[in-house]
Amino acid sequence: MGREREGIASPEGAQYLRCCMGASSPRAAAGLPVFVYGTLKAGLRNHASYCHGVTSVLPAEVWGRLYAWEPGIPILAVPRRKTLLLGSADVADDLRRAQELLEGRPKPLSMRMGFQWRWRRISGELLSFPDPVERLRLLDALEGFNPPTGPRGYQRVLIPVRITNAPQTPSVVRAAWVYILPFDEDEPGRALKLRTWSPGSA
Repeated sequence: MGREREGIASPEGAQYLRCCMGASSPRAAAGLPVFVYGTLKAGLRNHASYCHGVTSVLPAEVWGRLYAWEPGIPILAVPRRKTLLLGSADVADDLRRAQELLEGRPKPLSMRMGFQWRWRRISGELLSFPDPVERLRLLDALEGFNPPTGPRGYQRVLIPVRITNAPQTPSVVRAAWVYILPFDEDEPGRALKLRTWSPGSA
């Protein structure tokens, strides 16, 4: 635990950092990838407290729908069929399972959706962190993710995320953790007609 507090990855985290996580470009920086779309984005209220030590911030997008969760706080719903992995209370095991899943994939990750009238491309940021185990524990606490018991909050899942590049640059799709509306919860009202959330829009 002391090594993790000093910013040194745990054995599970160090092994996870060696996994490619679907990266195929130098733009896809190494580290724990987390897609954020609300108050954790750079410059917003939770970024400084929970994203200290971030090593990379890249514009990115996912398939989903935005809702107003609480005043000033959005929540994202994503298509279940695009979910690669459901998070659990065992962060180290989640990192191990994610590595095994991605290393065993016969094909690269894809953002293709086919017929997708219910979903839109939601913009946010792909953050990379050097401390996978401690960082997910910190973010899980912030988002109220404490399965199978504890306060109801966001659900942590692993999904494909596209880094949005200049038009002439090939796109990069990575797997990243994101906090979403739990699949077993009803949608909280009507979806916002937004691709990008900002303070005051929800």
